[in-house]
Amino acid sequence: IAVRQGRTIHSNIRKALRFLLSTNFSEIEVMLVAAALGLAPPLNPMQLLWVNLVSDVFPGLALALEKPEEDVMARPPRPRDEPIIRRADLRRMIIESGVITGGTLGAFAWGLLRHGSGAKASSLAFHTLTVAQLLHALLCRSEDAGLYKQGRPRNHYLELALGLSLAAHAGIVLLPPRRRLLGLAPLGLADLPVFAAGTLGPLLINSRIKHPSPAAVRSGEHTSEKSS
Repeated sequence: IAVRQGRTIHSNIRKALRFLLSTNFSEIEVMLVAAALGLAPPLNPMQLLWVNLVSDVFPGLALALEKPEEDVMARPPRPRDEPIIRRADLRRMIIESGVITGGTLGAFAWGLLRHGSGAKASSLAFHTLTVAQLLHALLCRSEDAGLYKQGRPRNHYLELALGLSLAAHAGIVLLPPRRRLLGLAPLGLADLPVFAAGTLGPLLINSRIKHPSPAAVRSGEHTSEKSS
């Protein structure tokens, strides 16, 4: 029991760090890429602060309370000198953050083309990045599985954290004083499909990258056998 609990604690710390680092990388990348392209800043300082308060704190804590995964005792012991974040983990986080960044900048580009530089384009980028980061917590529940994993126990803490975070974010959309505080503008109906694609697309893409379909795995194995 002690070994199982110790492995679970170690794994949960890694899950929380992976979520926090990948989401914060995406914020940095969004601002840097936009600046490199000569675009207006997608987010203002108040919006960046809100993204960090809403999308980081509670989901990160909830991931640290994940229940043990079924195969936790089947995994080989880790080396004593293994860092908490390995190079492979860092590469994965950079890829995941890059996909989230792509979705956000794609939404921002749509906003610029449709509305021009201003509050509406910034609002579209802001909402897309915030919700995409929250949804990314679902993918961080397992170290090796994708979005769906049979037999995985529910994490009620994560469900509550995401529910509260999404409700808090919806509050700034519905309450004009909060919109003004963050410099936001209401989105139009034509913006909603772009917002949906910018939030759900990165989740599905990162899930497929992390855990490819069985057909893709079999194809890769077949190719390696032929080459050998």
